[in-house]
Amino acid sequence: MNNLLKPGGNISGVSYYVQIERQLRFFQKIIPNMDTIGVIFDAKNKSRYVEAGECRDAFKKLQIKFLYKLIDTKLDLPKAAQELIDQNVDAIIAASSEVVYNNIYLIKPITDKNKIPIFSFNMKWVKNGAIAALSSDYYLMVDELLIPMIKQVIYESKSPGNIPIGFLSKHIKSINATQAGIITQADNIF
Repeated sequence: MNNLLKPGGNISGVSYYVQIERQLRFFQKIIPNMDTIGVIFDAKNKSRYVEAGECRDAFKKLQIKFLYKLIDTKLDLPKAAQELIDQNVDAIIAASSEVVYNNIYLIKPITDKNKIPIFSFNMKWVKNGAIAALSSDYYLMVDELLIPMIKQVIYESKSPGNIPIGFLSKHIKSINATQAGIITQADNIF
């Protein structure tokens, strides 16, 4: 399937994916004037290819300098975070990776000490200590996207392959108030 607007055959569906540009705009509402952001990618996670390209495009569009580090194991996280901090990033973003999400504790002391906020492309890392992320509501996805698609197939005899892949227009805003307070209290951001 190469075409999200017309998947073809009996294929269609919905995606929980939240565009990186939308994530960045949300992060900018929390901490305006971020000029340079570093992203930590898991070198072994194949989604990094798509995310890195989309990051480049979104950062360029929003006029934010894009720096990144690749890690091979969780033990590489502290060094990657410190190297990004040494390059004067205004924030660090965790790209999609269980290795990164599950091991935030390895970089939090470094980012907290340097008052560098951590954002995530997934709400799971927010629970582990990142400041914020946008995510999809699976129940809303069913109501807003899947049920209307099913109705098109059943009642309008539309082929699933002619129904575009659905993406939510609204997302859940996950914010870790404790972590945001640590960063904002020191910097008087709010």
